[in-house]
Amino acid sequence: MVVTSDSTLRFRGRGEVESSLVANGYRVLDGGRHRTARGREFVFIAKRSA
Repeated sequence: MVVTSDSTLRFRGRGEVESSLVANGYRVLDGGRHRTARGREFVFIAKRSA
């Protein structure tokens, strides 16, 4: 049996992730590329805005 998928895997950029966090009520305290992921992952520290 063969299963075919038409979905597309897409990774968002740093600015897009930060904008999404802010739009959903978070304040980004820090964020950037994770040092052990060879530049492939972003890690964000965010706090829910009051």
